[in-house]
Amino acid sequence: KPKDIAHFWELGGGLSLMDLINIPISIENIRTFSIVLVLDLSKPSELWHTIEKLLPVTKNHVDKIIADIGKSNSKVANKIVQNVWRSFPNNHPDRELIDPFPLPLLIIGSKYDLFQFTSKSETHKGVMRLFVNHLAFGQDKSKLVSVDHNKPLVIPAGTDSFSQIGSPPASDSDLRQIHKTDDVKDVKDPAKDPQYAERDVDAMRTQKDQELEQYKRNADKSWKAMSLGSHT
Repeated sequence: KPKDIAHFWELGGGLSLMDLINIPISIENIRTFSIVLVLDLSKPSELWHTIEKLLPVTKNHVDKIIADIGKSNSKVANKIVQNVWRSFPNNHPDRELIDPFPLPLLIIGSKYDLFQFTSKSETHKGVMRLFVNHLAFGQDKSKLVSVDHNKPLVIPAGTDSFSQIGSPPASDSDLRQIHKTDDVKDVKDPAKDPQYAERDVDAMRTQKDQELEQYKRNADKSWKAMSLGSHT
């Protein structure tokens, strides 16, 4: 039998390769594209900062593609948006307050064994495999729901609500401190700090940055060539 094939694009390195997000997500494949965001649970202090930076950049790029599609085919653009709402029942209590991510999105917390100091469980891997197979091949998604914070969370879209989540277990001052810390991280880049200057290392860093920019330009040209070829 012919086999279905799923193409996986991995952008590792946390926020360092954020600019490459626009390469794999294109106008040609957006209707079958899904996003999987993998967060490192062994570094809890970086979780919020990572997700707060990566998701908006990805969403802005996806929104732009959908808007471009809408200029020539509004029905296709509307269908992409409507597909996201299929996971939310019409009677969902927060339906009017939700602004769903424009593409199917799966968030995975990796290294749970380090986060909770437990042995790895094949059950966790099986649940993750079900979600990935659902996104990639349209198989039935996992019906498991787990909201016990003492165990790995499994929360399919549309199965929770704001009232169930509740307020964050932190004071307003704690939350403000988190944002203040994130702002400091954005402003100060140790790689550009003069007090850490090292001639050989900095020269190599400059070379790698140039190679990355060249790769991005070449990849962009390749996608444009593929796009033109698909319309000829």
